[in-house]
Amino acid sequence: MKQLKRALLAGFSSLALVGMGLYIPSQANAALEVEWLHDFDVTAAINNNIGQASREADKIESASLGLNYSLLSNIEIGNRKAVTLKLFLEADRIDQLDELSSETVGVQFIYRWQNTLGYLEPYYQFNSSIQVDNYGVDQRDSTVSRTQVFVTKRLSDTFSIIAGVEHFLRDSDGTVFDMKHNRLFLSLDYIVTPFTTFYGSYGFRKGDISSTARIAECSGAPVLGIFPFITYSEERERDLAFEADQCGSWAAYRLEAETHTAALGVNMGFGESSAIDFSVGYADSKAQGEIGYQSTIFRISYLVRL
Repeated sequence: MKQLKRALLAGFSSLALVGMGLYIPSQANAALEVEWLHDFDVTAAINNNIGQASREADKIESASLGLNYSLLSNIEIGNRKAVTLKLFLEADRIDQLDELSSETVGVQFIYRWQNTLGYLEPYYQFNSSIQVDNYGVDQRDSTVSRTQVFVTKRLSDTFSIIAGVEHFLRDSDGTVFDMKHNRLFLSLDYIVTPFTTFYGSYGFRKGDISSTARIAECSGAPVLGIFPFITYSEERERDLAFEADQCGSWAAYRLEAETHTAALGVNMGFGESSAIDFSVGYADSKAQGEIGYQSTIFRISYLVRL
Protein backbone atom coordinates (compact mmCIF):
# COMPACT_ATOMS: atom_id res chain seq x y z
CA MET A 1 0.00 0.00 0.00
CA LYS A 2 2.85 2.43 0.77
CA GLN A 3 4.37 1.76 -2.66
CA LEU A 4 1.00 2.43 -4.29
CA LYS A 5 0.67 5.71 -2.39
CA ARG A 6 4.12 6.81 -3.51
CA ALA A 7 3.29 5.87 -7.10
CA LEU A 8 0.06 7.83 -6.93
CA LEU A 9 1.76 10.95 -5.60
CA ALA A 10 4.50 10.63 -8.20
CA GLY A 11 1.88 10.34 -10.90
CA PHE A 12 0.19 13.54 -9.79
CA SER A 13 3.52 15.35 -9.65
CA SER A 14 4.12 14.40 -13.26
CA LEU A 15 0.66 15.57 -14.28
CA ALA A 16 1.10 18.84 -12.42
CA LEU A 17 4.43 19.47 -14.12
CA VAL A 18 2.84 18.79 -17.50
CA GLY A 19 0.02 21.20 -16.69
CA MET A 20 2.40 23.92 -15.55
CA GLY A 21 4.54 23.36 -18.61
CA LEU A 22 1.53 23.92 -20.83
CA TYR A 23 0.85 27.13 -18.99
CA ILE A 24 4.17 28.66 -20.05
CA PRO A 25 3.61 30.69 -23.23
CA SER A 26 5.52 29.42 -26.24
CA GLN A 27 5.08 29.08 -29.95
CA ALA A 28 4.52 25.33 -29.57
CA ASN A 29 1.54 25.67 -27.24
CA ALA A 30 0.15 29.00 -28.40
CA ALA A 31 -3.11 27.30 -29.47
CA LEU A 32 -3.66 25.96 -25.94
CA GLU A 33 -5.71 27.82 -23.37
CA VAL A 34 -5.07 26.79 -19.77
CA GLU A 35 -7.26 27.65 -16.78
CA TRP A 36 -6.56 26.77 -13.13
CA LEU A 37 -9.56 26.21 -10.86
CA HIS A 38 -10.20 25.32 -7.23
CA ASP A 39 -13.32 23.38 -6.18
CA PHE A 40 -14.45 23.08 -2.57
CA ASP A 41 -17.50 21.31 -1.19
CA VAL A 42 -18.91 20.34 2.18
CA THR A 43 -21.46 17.51 2.27
CA ALA A 44 -23.66 16.31 5.13
CA ALA A 45 -25.46 13.00 4.64
CA ILE A 46 -27.67 10.48 6.41
CA ASN A 47 -27.46 6.82 5.37
CA ASN A 48 -30.10 4.48 6.81
CA ASN A 49 -27.99 1.35 6.12
CA ILE A 50 -24.31 2.23 6.18
CA GLY A 51 -23.16 -1.39 6.44
CA GLN A 52 -25.28 -2.48 3.47
CA ALA A 53 -26.82 -5.03 5.79
CA SER A 54 -29.29 -7.56 4.44
CA ARG A 55 -31.06 -8.27 7.74
CA GLU A 56 -33.16 -5.61 9.44
CA ALA A 57 -31.52 -6.27 12.82
CA ASP A 58 -28.07 -5.45 11.40
CA LYS A 59 -28.97 -2.11 9.82
CA ILE A 60 -27.30 0.96 11.32
CA GLU A 61 -28.30 4.52 10.44
CA SER A 62 -25.45 7.00 10.49
CA ALA A 63 -24.75 10.63 9.66
CA SER A 64 -21.58 11.77 7.93
CA LEU A 65 -19.72 14.96 7.09
CA GLY A 66 -17.42 15.18 4.09
CA LEU A 67 -14.89 17.85 3.05
CA ASN A 68 -13.51 17.86 -0.49
CA TYR A 69 -10.97 19.96 -2.36
CA SER A 70 -9.94 19.70 -6.02
CA LEU A 71 -7.25 21.50 -8.00
CA LEU A 72 -8.03 21.45 -11.72
CA SER A 73 -6.06 22.45 -14.77
CA ASN A 74 -8.37 22.90 -17.78
CA ILE A 75 -6.53 22.83 -21.09
CA GLU A 76 -8.50 23.89 -24.17
CA ILE A 77 -7.24 22.28 -27.39
CA GLY A 78 -8.79 24.13 -30.29
CA ASN A 79 -12.56 24.60 -30.46
CA ARG A 80 -13.72 21.02 -29.95
CA LYS A 81 -11.36 19.36 -27.48
CA ALA A 82 -10.25 19.86 -23.89
CA VAL A 83 -8.21 18.06 -21.25
CA THR A 84 -8.55 18.44 -17.48
CA LEU A 85 -5.93 17.29 -14.95
CA LYS A 86 -7.32 17.03 -11.45
CA LEU A 87 -5.94 16.45 -7.96
CA PHE A 88 -8.54 15.75 -5.27
CA LEU A 89 -8.35 15.47 -1.49
CA GLU A 90 -11.24 14.19 0.60
CA ALA A 91 -12.04 13.58 4.26
CA ASP A 92 -15.18 11.89 5.60
CA ARG A 93 -16.24 11.56 9.22
CA ILE A 94 -18.84 8.91 10.08
CA ASP A 95 -21.05 9.18 13.17
CA GLN A 96 -21.32 6.03 15.34
CA LEU A 97 -18.74 4.17 13.22
CA ASP A 98 -15.59 6.24 13.58
CA GLU A 99 -13.38 3.52 12.07
CA LEU A 100 -15.25 3.98 8.78
CA SER A 101 -14.03 7.57 8.64
CA SER A 102 -11.53 8.03 5.83
CA GLU A 103 -9.07 10.31 4.05
CA THR A 104 -8.52 10.16 0.29
CA VAL A 105 -5.95 11.48 -2.17
CA GLY A 106 -6.42 10.94 -5.89
CA VAL A 107 -5.76 12.12 -9.43
CA GLN A 108 -8.01 12.15 -12.46
CA PHE A 109 -7.52 12.61 -16.20
CA ILE A 110 -10.50 13.95 -18.19
CA TYR A 111 -10.73 14.27 -21.99
CA ARG A 112 -13.74 15.99 -23.58
CA TRP A 113 -14.53 16.41 -27.25
CA GLN A 114 -17.30 17.29 -29.70
CA ASN A 115 -17.30 15.80 -33.19
CA THR A 116 -19.45 18.58 -34.65
CA LEU A 117 -19.70 22.08 -33.25
CA GLY A 118 -23.22 23.11 -32.24
CA TYR A 119 -25.29 23.85 -29.16
CA LEU A 120 -27.51 20.78 -29.62
CA GLU A 121 -24.72 18.50 -30.90
CA PRO A 122 -23.62 15.76 -28.46
CA TYR A 123 -20.28 15.94 -26.70
CA TYR A 124 -18.30 13.09 -25.22
CA GLN A 125 -16.11 12.53 -22.20
CA PHE A 126 -13.55 9.95 -21.12
CA ASN A 127 -12.19 10.08 -17.60
CA SER A 128 -9.96 7.83 -15.57
CA SER A 129 -9.00 8.23 -11.91
CA ILE A 130 -6.96 6.51 -9.25
CA GLN A 131 -7.16 7.20 -5.53
CA VAL A 132 -5.85 5.92 -2.22
CA ASP A 133 -8.38 5.59 0.64
CA ASN A 134 -7.11 5.45 4.21
CA TYR A 135 -9.58 4.22 6.88
CA GLY A 136 -9.47 3.82 10.63
CA VAL A 137 -8.70 0.12 10.19
CA ASP A 138 -6.02 -1.15 7.80
CA GLN A 139 -8.38 -3.86 6.56
CA ARG A 140 -10.33 -1.31 4.49
CA ASP A 141 -7.38 0.73 3.21
CA SER A 142 -7.71 0.64 -0.57
CA THR A 143 -6.48 1.76 -3.95
CA VAL A 144 -9.43 2.48 -6.23
CA SER A 145 -9.46 3.00 -9.98
CA ARG A 146 -12.49 4.18 -11.96
CA THR A 147 -12.91 4.66 -15.72
CA GLN A 148 -15.95 6.21 -17.40
CA VAL A 149 -17.04 7.00 -20.94
CA PHE A 150 -20.26 8.96 -21.51
CA VAL A 151 -22.11 11.22 -23.89
CA THR A 152 -24.08 14.38 -23.09
CA LYS A 153 -26.83 15.57 -25.43
CA ARG A 154 -28.80 18.79 -25.07
CA LEU A 155 -32.40 18.09 -26.04
CA SER A 156 -33.48 21.72 -25.75
CA ASP A 157 -32.60 24.89 -23.86
CA THR A 158 -33.90 23.29 -20.67
CA PHE A 159 -33.32 19.52 -20.98
CA SER A 160 -30.11 17.53 -21.38
CA ILE A 161 -29.44 13.79 -21.08
CA ILE A 162 -26.29 11.89 -20.11
CA ALA A 163 -25.63 8.18 -20.75
CA GLY A 164 -22.48 6.20 -20.10
CA VAL A 165 -20.58 3.20 -18.75
CA GLU A 166 -18.15 2.74 -15.88
CA HIS A 167 -15.56 0.18 -14.80
CA PHE A 168 -14.61 0.16 -11.10
CA LEU A 169 -11.81 -1.74 -9.33
CA ARG A 170 -10.77 -1.71 -5.65
CA ASP A 171 -7.64 -3.34 -4.24
CA SER A 172 -7.82 -3.41 -0.44
CA ASP A 173 -5.61 -4.58 2.41
CA GLY A 174 -8.35 -7.06 3.32
CA THR A 175 -10.03 -9.72 1.21
CA VAL A 176 -13.75 -8.91 1.28
CA PHE A 177 -13.17 -5.32 0.12
CA ASP A 178 -11.33 -6.32 -3.06
CA MET A 179 -14.16 -5.51 -5.47
CA LYS A 180 -14.92 -4.76 -9.09
CA HIS A 181 -18.05 -3.92 -11.05
CA ASN A 182 -19.33 -2.55 -14.33
CA ARG A 183 -22.11 0.04 -14.39
CA LEU A 184 -24.49 1.62 -16.87
CA PHE A 185 -25.89 5.04 -15.96
CA LEU A 186 -28.40 7.53 -17.30
CA SER A 187 -29.34 10.99 -16.04
CA LEU A 188 -31.62 13.85 -17.07
CA ASP A 189 -31.15 17.53 -16.19
CA TYR A 190 -33.95 20.09 -16.27
CA ILE A 191 -32.94 23.75 -16.09
CA VAL A 192 -35.76 25.68 -14.44
CA THR A 193 -33.92 29.00 -14.22
CA PRO A 194 -30.32 30.01 -14.97
CA PHE A 195 -29.56 29.24 -11.32
CA THR A 196 -31.77 26.19 -10.61
CA THR A 197 -31.48 22.71 -12.09
CA PHE A 198 -33.47 19.61 -11.19
CA TYR A 199 -31.90 16.25 -12.00
CA GLY A 200 -32.66 12.56 -11.85
CA SER A 201 -30.45 9.54 -12.47
CA TYR A 202 -30.63 5.77 -12.78
CA GLY A 203 -27.82 3.21 -12.70
CA PHE A 204 -27.49 -0.54 -13.13
CA ARG A 205 -24.42 -2.15 -11.61
CA LYS A 206 -23.27 -5.76 -11.94
CA GLY A 207 -20.38 -7.04 -9.87
CA ASP A 208 -19.15 -7.31 -6.30
CA ILE A 209 -20.84 -5.90 -3.23
CA SER A 210 -20.00 -6.18 0.47
CA SER A 211 -22.48 -6.70 3.26
CA THR A 212 -21.85 -6.61 7.01
CA ALA A 213 -23.76 -8.80 9.49
CA ARG A 214 -23.59 -9.48 13.20
CA ILE A 215 -22.46 -13.06 13.90
CA ALA A 216 -22.59 -12.89 17.72
CA GLU A 217 -24.83 -10.86 20.01
CA CYS A 218 -23.50 -8.42 22.59
CA SER A 219 -23.96 -11.20 25.14
CA GLY A 220 -21.74 -13.51 23.09
CA ALA A 221 -24.60 -15.72 21.93
CA PRO A 222 -24.26 -16.79 18.28
CA VAL A 223 -26.65 -15.25 15.77
CA LEU A 224 -28.79 -17.61 13.75
CA GLY A 225 -29.54 -17.08 10.09
CA ILE A 226 -26.07 -16.32 8.73
CA PHE A 227 -25.78 -19.58 6.78
CA PRO A 228 -26.87 -18.05 3.43
CA PHE A 229 -23.93 -15.64 3.71
CA ILE A 230 -21.52 -18.51 4.31
CA THR A 231 -23.01 -20.49 1.40
CA TYR A 232 -23.11 -17.79 -1.26
CA SER A 233 -20.33 -15.36 -0.34
CA GLU A 234 -17.11 -15.34 -2.36
CA GLU A 235 -15.03 -14.06 0.60
CA ARG A 236 -15.72 -13.39 4.27
CA GLU A 237 -13.77 -11.96 7.22
CA ARG A 238 -14.31 -10.24 10.54
CA ASP A 239 -15.35 -6.62 10.05
CA LEU A 240 -12.89 -4.80 12.30
CA ALA A 241 -14.47 -1.36 11.79
CA PHE A 242 -17.87 -2.50 13.06
CA GLU A 243 -16.39 -4.51 15.92
CA ALA A 244 -14.43 -1.46 17.10
CA ASP A 245 -17.55 0.70 17.45
CA GLN A 246 -20.43 -1.74 17.98
CA CYS A 247 -20.94 -4.47 20.54
CA GLY A 248 -20.96 -8.12 19.50
CA SER A 249 -19.03 -9.77 16.70
CA TRP A 250 -19.43 -8.72 13.05
CA ALA A 251 -18.38 -10.18 9.72
CA ALA A 252 -18.24 -8.75 6.21
CA TYR A 253 -19.10 -10.79 3.13
CA ARG A 254 -18.36 -10.23 -0.56
CA LEU A 255 -21.02 -11.39 -2.99
CA GLU A 256 -21.79 -11.16 -6.70
CA ALA A 257 -24.92 -9.04 -7.15
CA GLU A 258 -27.00 -6.83 -9.39
CA THR A 259 -27.70 -3.36 -8.04
CA HIS A 260 -30.19 -0.72 -9.17
CA THR A 261 -29.63 2.86 -8.05
CA ALA A 262 -31.70 6.02 -8.45
CA ALA A 263 -31.37 9.62 -7.32
CA LEU A 264 -33.37 12.84 -7.44
CA GLY A 265 -31.95 16.25 -6.64
CA VAL A 266 -31.89 19.99 -7.16
CA ASN A 267 -28.89 22.28 -7.59
CA MET A 268 -29.37 25.95 -6.77
CA GLY A 269 -26.66 28.42 -7.68
CA PHE A 270 -26.15 31.81 -6.09
CA GLY A 271 -23.56 34.47 -6.48
CA GLU A 272 -20.96 33.94 -9.17
CA SER A 273 -19.42 30.66 -8.03
CA SER A 274 -21.46 28.95 -5.28
CA ALA A 275 -24.30 26.44 -5.16
CA ILE A 276 -26.31 24.33 -2.75
CA ASP A 277 -27.27 20.81 -3.81
CA PHE A 278 -30.01 18.65 -2.23
CA SER A 279 -30.45 15.00 -3.24
CA VAL A 280 -31.91 11.68 -2.15
CA GLY A 281 -30.48 8.42 -3.44
CA TYR A 282 -31.75 4.85 -3.26
CA ALA A 283 -29.96 1.53 -3.87
CA ASP A 284 -31.50 -1.94 -4.19
CA SER A 285 -29.04 -4.82 -4.44
CA LYS A 286 -29.84 -8.50 -5.01
CA ALA A 287 -27.48 -11.47 -4.72
CA GLN A 288 -28.02 -15.23 -4.64
CA GLY A 289 -29.88 -16.91 -1.80
CA GLU A 290 -32.29 -14.00 -1.40
CA ILE A 291 -29.43 -11.94 0.02
CA GLY A 292 -29.55 -8.24 -0.72
CA TYR A 293 -29.85 -4.83 0.81
CA GLN A 294 -31.68 -1.56 0.38
CA SER A 295 -30.36 1.82 1.46
CA THR A 296 -31.48 5.43 1.26
CA ILE A 297 -29.09 8.39 1.48
CA PHE A 298 -30.08 12.04 1.97
CA ARG A 299 -27.42 14.62 1.08
CA ILE A 300 -26.97 18.37 1.24
CA SER A 301 -23.85 19.97 -0.20
CA TYR A 302 -22.39 23.45 -0.36
CA LEU A 303 -20.14 23.89 -3.41
CA VAL A 304 -17.71 26.66 -4.33
CA ARG A 305 -15.56 27.11 -7.45
CA LEU A 306 -12.75 29.68 -7.47
